[in-house]
Amino acid sequence: ARGLTERFDDGVWLVECAPLSDPGILPARVATTLGVGQGYDTYKIYSASGDPALNVGGGGVVFRGAGGKGDDLEVFNNSSSDMSIGGSVIVKGATPGSALQLTGSAKSQFDLDTQGTGSLTVAGSVFFNLNGAGSGNQDSAVVTNGAGSLKILGNVTETSAQTGSGFAENDVVTNGAGDLAIGGDVTQIATSGAGQAVNTVATFGPGTITIDGGVTQIGTGGSGACFNAVTNEYLFGSSISIGASVTQLASSANLTSNAVASLDLGNLSVNLSVKQAGFSSNGIVLNSVYTKSSGNLSVGQSIRQAGFSSIQVDNEIDNQGGGNLSIGHSTTQTAKGLSPFNSVYDSGAGGMTIGSSVTQNSAASSGQSKNTVYDASTGNLTIGNGGIKIHESNLSAAGNSDNLVYTQGTGQLLTTGLIVISANNLGSGNTLNSVETSGSTGGTLGALGIVITAAGSQAEQNQVEGFGAAMAIGGSGITIHGSGTGYRDDAISTLGDNSPLTIAGSISVTEAGSGHSHFNLTAGASNSPITVAGHVSYNNAANTTSRSDVDIQGDTSKSNSIVTIDGSLSVNLAKTSGVAQDASFFDHNTLFLGSASHDAGYGLRVGGVLLITGSNGQDVVIIEQAELRIGGTINLMSSPSLGAERRDILSIDGSVIGGPLTALLSGPDAQISLNSGLGYQPEIFSGLFTAIMTGANPVIQVANGSGTGYSLVAFNGGAVAVGSPGFGGLFEYYIANEAGTITTVLFTKVAT
Repeated sequence: ARGLTERFDDGVWLVECAPLSDPGILPARVATTLGVGQGYDTYKIYSASGDPALNVGGGGVVFRGAGGKGDDLEVFNNSSSDMSIGGSVIVKGATPGSALQLTGSAKSQFDLDTQGTGSLTVAGSVFFNLNGAGSGNQDSAVVTNGAGSLKILGNVTETSAQTGSGFAENDVVTNGAGDLAIGGDVTQIATSGAGQAVNTVATFGPGTITIDGGVTQIGTGGSGACFNAVTNEYLFGSSISIGASVTQLASSANLTSNAVASLDLGNLSVNLSVKQAGFSSNGIVLNSVYTKSSGNLSVGQSIRQAGFSSIQVDNEIDNQGGGNLSIGHSTTQTAKGLSPFNSVYDSGAGGMTIGSSVTQNSAASSGQSKNTVYDASTGNLTIGNGGIKIHESNLSAAGNSDNLVYTQGTGQLLTTGLIVISANNLGSGNTLNSVETSGSTGGTLGALGIVITAAGSQAEQNQVEGFGAAMAIGGSGITIHGSGTGYRDDAISTLGDNSPLTIAGSISVTEAGSGHSHFNLTAGASNSPITVAGHVSYNNAANTTSRSDVDIQGDTSKSNSIVTIDGSLSVNLAKTSGVAQDASFFDHNTLFLGSASHDAGYGLRVGGVLLITGSNGQDVVIIEQAELRIGGTINLMSSPSLGAERRDILSIDGSVIGGPLTALLSGPDAQISLNSGLGYQPEIFSGLFTAIMTGANPVIQVANGSGTGYSLVAFNGGAVAVGSPGFGGLFEYYIANEAGTITTVLFTKVAT
């Protein structure tokens, strides 16, 4: 065609635009097809600076051949005029569907780009298909290096396989001010033997990237590392827009990384979903979706991350900067192998919004397992009705596990759904399942409810705690269920000032396993009350091997530090009989209600009925400075026949009982004490107090002394003590410290 020449110059094939006296619009060639030889070949098809544009017809540009030591194949526009290619740009082997073969040690380069101010439009698609066996790196690039834009109406497919030690890299990037637009999909496949495999879609310059379809990146690193990245990196702001989904698959013996990130001022949007999967036989797997500066990142539907590694898996979704990260529906993270980690967090000034749910799954073959959802800075993390779901297992004999939902900064963590944590762990390690606030008072946490399930042989701590900020739990309340042989430590508490915990529903704790069970419901700091609108129940009745240790108390030495239960309180202790110690060295059940500080006031208020059920082993129940507004029933059952040191004990001190209270103790040498040494304020029974003690030698002591700890006991509704024939019951009281009518049946009443 007029104005086009081909010439061989110093080993370089040039197809260039010759100067014309009247440049006008050059007629387009039907096609440009160049055969690639056996040596190191350089072919350039371009519009030179200062010259008119080269326009190629519907046949496009094809580089093909058997291949050789290496190639530098370039199609670009370096002029100020717009350049067009009516067909596709293809690099391939000599036969249909085959790859161009490369065997040398020198780097091979394959470029489609703009370098000047003029644009370049490809009406078809871009196909690069390369296969290397040498040590030379292979780099395929679709890029804007100048101010001119690059537009591809079809797809971009870059396939680079390197079986030798060279790198395999595929790039779709902007380095200059020109924009890059692709009408179809981008597919990048990089395979490397001993070198790195890299697939990149990125803005390194101010030009934007718009991809109407999706992005698929498949990397196999062999013994080298593997990197897939879709990143907005230009310091002063640019943007990437992807019309469909981003799918990243990475496999390597060493470091394996998939990343979708907005690193600077610009924005990155994915209209549909992000899917990341990584495998490493001997390295770390990193799957990450994150922001790092003031740019925004949005995903229209969901994010799914999965990884397996014999070293470590780290799945991360996080907002680290001042921009916002939004996910239209859900996130799902799955990590398996040695040390699997999943995290979703906001550590920047911007907000993070997830429309439906966060799901984290981890299974550790050995080592530590960790799942975290948290807010660590000033931005808020908001999650929709699907809530937070953590499912974790650890098969290691010594591996530890952490499943954490918490706040650490001034930002809020809020979900309108449930927080669900499920852990099933074996061996001698420890598991921490925790929902908590810490740090600034502004860092509040809210959820519809909390459900924690713990199974297995590991020691597991299940905690809902305030260390410095408020927590509000909705009508679904808090449910904790444990099973298995491991130690269980269940704690709902406020341990930092200004950390009130409000629960609009109920608290239900069921420990059905055989390990020692500790339950703690404690307000322990100033201005940090615990308020439960519903009921509180603790049930360890299925445990016939170990003991229960229960504390439900406030702290009257601190301002506004009280546990308030509007509904009923039910405590059903372990049913282990005998006197053998369990694995935590407990040989009896213990229950404490109220406040242990002995300052004036009440540490516990119960608006409904109190129901306590003990065991046929030894039970020690202490109620100090509690307000039980309706009364209830305390049944400590029987106890071992081993003398006074193994007896059941019920001590009620400095408390107010608003309705009838019945105590049943049927074991030998059982003892009830009312303000006998620990009563630092008057004790008032508004209803009838009934003590039924049918074992041998029962003892009831009512303020049986003088001075501190022996305050008045007022039986405003009367008191009745009932024993059994021939068992020698003793009712002792100090006349000056008792008010009301006392009736004894088969008890000897002794007044001093």
